[in-house]
Amino acid sequence: MLTESQKHFYELLDDFDSAMLVTSQPNGELRSRPMAIGGVSDNGKIYFATSKTSAKNAEIHLDDHLALTMQSGSKFLSVTGHGKITDDRTLIEKYYSTAWKLWFPEGKDDPALSLIEVEPIEGEYWDQSGGKRLEFLWEAGKAAVTGEKMDVDLSGHQKVNL
Repeated sequence: MLTESQKHFYELLDDFDSAMLVTSQPNGELRSRPMAIGGVSDNGKIYFATSKTSAKNAEIHLDDHLALTMQSGSKFLSVTGHGKITDDRTLIEKYYSTAWKLWFPEGKDDPALSLIEVEPIEGEYWDQSGGKRLEFLWEAGKAAVTGEKMDVDLSGHQKVNL
């Protein structure tokens, strides 16, 4: 059974169609790049389309630790977890998008097409949307005028074990 924080995390995740994927290069340096989210499974795994010969696939094979970051307006999401490369045709069929044809001309049957499967371990969100945004702006303005520290609980921030 999901906690309220976990439910809210996955609700926020549904609002995003892209993420910055961060992997470790062989020399230990971090590398990030934008990726379109292919889909999210019922058990919370996040999928991205990728070429079997891409640098990110090689990096994930060497070190499966990765991070995802997302931002849209007043919503921010971060995921840390483990990645693996799969060419499971059932999963590719399930998450395939015709937009992928730009990179995989043969479509879902393109032999170069694989998926990055992200198993989230921990997530973090900052949600200042809706009424929370107005409350945040009011309190931020008050703190700026009075010189007092703002209440951090208004940030809509939560760490979530996934």
